[in-house]
Formats: sequence, structure tokens, C-alpha cells
Amino acid sequence: MIKIPVKLTVVSDYLHFSGFEDYIVASGDAKRIIDDFLRGRYSMDLIRAVRMIRRLPRDERGVVMPGNTVRGMARSRLELLLRSADYPAAQRLQSRSRPSKVYREIFNPERKSSKEVSCVKDLFGEASRNGGEEARASRVFFSDFVLPSAEAEKYVVTTRKSLPRGGSIELEAVKKGATFEGYLLGDGLKPWEIGMLAFALGYGGNGRWKVRLLGMYKYSDRQYGRVTFRLDYPQLEPCYGDFMARCGDDIKPVEEDWK
Repeated sequence: MIKIPVKLTVVSDYLHFSGFEDYIVASGDAKRIIDDFLRGRYSMDLIRAVRMIRRLPRDERGVVMPGNTVRGMARSRLELLLRSADYPAAQRLQSRSRPSKVYREIFNPERKSSKEVSCVKDLFGEASRNGGEEARASRVFFSDFVLPSAEAEKYVVTTRKSLPRGGSIELEAVKKGATFEGYLLGDGLKPWEIGMLAFALGYGGNGRWKVRLLGMYKYSDRQYGRVTFRLDYPQLEPCYGDFMARCGDDIKPVEEDWK
């Protein structure tokens, strides 16, 4: 088992990801309003009195981004950018909902499905399908990514976000420059697979890291959802070189930092 420290830095104005909705009674006449509500008496006083804020997830460590958020992004990038990899998520998106225009323009997702075990499936695992295929365990795990409490005091703000169909919402967001820290664990990773993980997180060789889109509003507002990663691994460059030698011709060129 190998452990590689990973840093995630916010490079857009803001980053917001799902936590919980916090309802605050902002009126000095709170008791009367709540009593009326419990008795089934609805009024504009209630609407005016209650303030809803979308909070970031936190625990005793600080602001916490679940590891599965990063893991899901990494897997989807490989499925989108490697032509030989399955991308069943593209089929679900096209069949159940309409992907955003920006998403389609960036990734041009293709319907791809195969019974063969791709390098992505082999690394990230796969659930059994209708009992026909055995489940495959993941060989990579991402920890939670934490912005420590002391840093959160400096970088977390409450702001108001305009919504595409009108109106606005109040939410907590992390400002540009904040850095979350976590790590990835890999079971039996080959050097080229470490390079593939770095590529999924935006590595482009020679110390260059590209922007990755993450969190909410990333396809609708340029002020939100842009991050860069860093892997602290001394042999990263040769690992990336091994990956490019193996898969370079299979990569679909994409630029996520949309204008």
C-alpha cells in the first residue's frame, strides 16, 4: 500500500460544495412566529423571518471535502478523456437529464461501453451488473480533504449567489488561495497508474498542473469551481512519463478552464 499526500488549492474566486442547509430565525419576534407556524398559521412574517444558508461541511478538523468528491472527479476525468475507457455516466446523463451546454462543449461526452476491463475499471473498481459480472474492488482510496479551522476563519465567507433562473441564495464559500490537504492510498499501484492518477488530477508534465472543475456552479459561473492539485511524490515525473508512453495516443485533449 502506498500513501501519497495531495493538496487542493482554490484558484477561482469561490468554491462551494454540498454540506447542509441551515435555517436561522432572524426576527426578534421568533417565539410568536414559530408558535403560529406550529398551529398551522402561515404568513409572510414567517418567510421574512427565516434565513436559509447553505453551509460547508465541517467537523472538529475544519472544513471537510469528502474524499469521494475528489475520487469521483478523478474517475470521471479518466472515463471522459481516455478514448478506450468506458463512460457509463455519459449514458446516464444523456438518458435522464440534459447536461449543461458548457459541460458538453468542454468534454463532448461519448457513449462508450465494453465488457473488457479497462485500466480505469481495474484501478477504481466496478459494481456487478445485473448479476452477470463479478464486482471489482477499487485499488485507490482518497481521504477527506481538510481546510484547518484556523485557515477556515481566513478563507470561508458567506456570500449571495445569483441563480440562473432568477433569485439568489446565501451560501458559505471558500475563497481563492485556500489549500485543502489530504492523501490517496493505492494498493499495488504500478508507476504508470500513479502517473494516470496524476493526469486525472490535472498533471501535464514538467511540474505543470491544469485546472480541474469541482464543486457546485462549476459549469454555470466562472467565479466558482476551479481548483488545482499537487501530489507530493518524488518519482511523479517518471511515473507520468510511463503513463504517457502507454496511453498518450488514447487521450482526448480537453481544456476545462472555460471562458
